[in-house]
Amino acid sequence: MDFLLKLKGFKKYYGMDVSLMKGDDTLDTITISDDEGSGKKLTFETEESKEELFGGEATAEFKVVFTDENGDSRNFRKGESNLFDLDPDEQTETTTLKAKKKKAKIKVKLQGEKIQGEEPPVEPPVEPPVENETGTTITLTAQQDVYSEAFGGSVIGADFVQNELRFTSAADTVFAAAGTLGATDDLSDASTGDGDQLNLTTNAQNNLENAVANVVQVAGLEDFTVTSTNDNSANVDLTTLSGVESLRATGTFDNQVVYQNYLLSGARNFDFSGVTTGGVNFTNTNAGVNTNDALTLTGSGAADVLQANNGAAQLNGRGGIDTIQGSAVVGSTVTGGSGRDVITLQAANSVDVVSLVTITATNNGDDITNFVGADANANAADLLRFDASTFNTYSAGNDVDEVNAATANANQSSNLFIVDTAAAIAGVNTLTGQGTLALAEDTGVILYASNGDFANAVDIGTIDNDDDANTAPVLDFVARTNVDIV
Repeated sequence: MDFLLKLKGFKKYYGMDVSLMKGDDTLDTITISDDEGSGKKLTFETEESKEELFGGEATAEFKVVFTDENGDSRNFRKGESNLFDLDPDEQTETTTLKAKKKKAKIKVKLQGEKIQGEEPPVEPPVEPPVENETGTTITLTAQQDVYSEAFGGSVIGADFVQNELRFTSAADTVFAAAGTLGATDDLSDASTGDGDQLNLTTNAQNNLENAVANVVQVAGLEDFTVTSTNDNSANVDLTTLSGVESLRATGTFDNQVVYQNYLLSGARNFDFSGVTTGGVNFTNTNAGVNTNDALTLTGSGAADVLQANNGAAQLNGRGGIDTIQGSAVVGSTVTGGSGRDVITLQAANSVDVVSLVTITATNNGDDITNFVGADANANAADLLRFDASTFNTYSAGNDVDEVNAATANANQSSNLFIVDTAAAIAGVNTLTGQGTLALAEDTGVILYASNGDFANAVDIGTIDNDDDANTAPVLDFVARTNVDIV
């Protein structure tokens, strides 16, 4: 991961090492020559990934260490002729970098001893252009549009007609009305991580499928947002996209759209929460490549198919009857949402989490297979997550008390999670008036009683961790370990 730092405060720097550090670790060191010196911009190259440097946070604090390497000679210049030796010989500045931006300005306040009688170095006659910090706004046309950091314009007839617009190292914005993305458009921004946005509008006549199929490339535009009205796409192949970080869509689609080569696009965050009809289909067969990167898939208000890849995954089905599959390598967090969803867990040696937060109706429950009980593997026991606001006999962060039906009737107390046969549970009344949960160990059904009386309990899901057809489906379940109250 690379960072561009702009050092404000002095005109030029000489004869020193400048190191970028995270904590006590040196990420990269730039040696500034004594003769030619360096201007205000320094680019650091690190081997660490964004996840390693930022740990999933939006920002992180870094140190910039200046070390004198030329004795008592000049190290920095202020104005046209005031030269200073760095004193003390090692000084540190701190800066906060954003995970998305990868560049920052630092107000440098170095201390030094003024040097008398030394002539300033000869400066080049032309300064480099000032960095565009606001980004460019580009509106595509119905013609072939071609934009990069070097040129920009449209092909009109047989002629390429240039304009003054270019991609920059700042956050650029591209607007593409329905019918304007395609036509062998070529959009390529060499800057990475600068928060560019591509906003595309689609409809039945100008759908997403054809738009991305007919471009030469869309490269280096990190955030791709699609606003659709009755878009009739069926198979959207993202092969022509690269350098994307997130893909979002809102509006209406006619079909459950199958997305192909979506991981090849670079995107790891897919959000279709604003789509109300049609649905989405993301499967590993169509991913184009496997990845260990963290992945977020948020479905639509319709039926979706969501499959995690090899990395940690956040899978949110939202509306509709969704089919959701967790990662086979590491744990996934799955939220089915509304609709009776089908969830398959695969990471037998990692902890998967299925959220049933606020779920109190049968038609919004989840049917979960391959659930790992704590008695089967305590180190990889999967979790059923509930909220203390809805299931108010429990307290957030506390273990539940697992009891059988007879003990529940005898104790008539809060915080009970009942595990017994379905028939025995039907006769339980905790008399607490509080939302209480139970698991039928013979059927795997998760039951909810809004007032602690299970005579009319609601089926809000099922789990099955059965590895033997002759045993009960949830034989390995341990409530204090397999239940998480938030």
